[in-house]
Amino acid sequence: MSRIFLQLSISILFVVSINAQTSAPIDEFGKISLEEVLSRMDSLGAELSQNPDTIALLRISAGKQDLPGYPFRYSAIMMQHLSNRKIARSRFFDQQCESENGTEVAVFLIRKGDKVLECKKTIEPFSKTVLFDSQLFNFDYPGFDNCCPIIGADQAMYKASLNAFAKALLLDSESRAFVFAYNGTNVHGINNRTIRILDSPSKAQGTASSAKKFLVEKGIDPARIVSIALGYKDSTRSVDFWLVPKDVEIPKPNPNFFLKKRNRKTR
Repeated sequence: MSRIFLQLSISILFVVSINAQTSAPIDEFGKISLEEVLSRMDSLGAELSQNPDTIALLRISAGKQDLPGYPFRYSAIMMQHLSNRKIARSRFFDQQCESENGTEVAVFLIRKGDKVLECKKTIEPFSKTVLFDSQLFNFDYPGFDNCCPIIGADQAMYKASLNAFAKALLLDSESRAFVFAYNGTNVHGINNRTIRILDSPSKAQGTASSAKKFLVEKGIDPARIVSIALGYKDSTRSVDFWLVPKDVEIPKPNPNFFLKKRNRKTR
């Protein structure tokens, strides 16, 4: 994992010179909707196209209340969107920092010779088992009147989580990945009643298998990945990504809904 911090330092040194002026952010924001994030990246892409002598720095600072993978996921979403706009990969880079104030994103447009102030505090290498990231999935069941969809992760957000997780694993070759997938109960409150529509067991298994396949395709050794389905959580279907450094304790699953002996409806 230490290589990620070395790479980031090299990237920052690239844009610093002794007599340079300090660049100020051209955009700053906190936690906003995915649509607004992508809209801001569209604006950044336009700025880069209009100013071919510049590069962009995306600095994502995460608060202690955020999962460790959150800034990496945020970064993956923004960088993928810039790539989709045909912006050369050499013209933008990212940096993850820690923040006392929750999630903050600062966007810099840097000209040759400009100086960018470093993070007040960079993210430390992981020395213990951490829940790197976690995702809930959408559920929309039209079989009941007045039933609204439960909104969770869409495919773009889920793919960003997997990309960020793969990046962390590639940069720490001795760490292991634990992918815990849970079926959902998809609990709804309708007309003063609590209704649960249980996912079929195959749903979580499919999530676990597809996550492992994705990580392997990104270059992670299958022997480093433990990917399993682990029962139900009283929510929508979900998946947890655990990063486990060498020779430390492995995570424990935590399903929180247990089937009774009588049959329940599944979908």
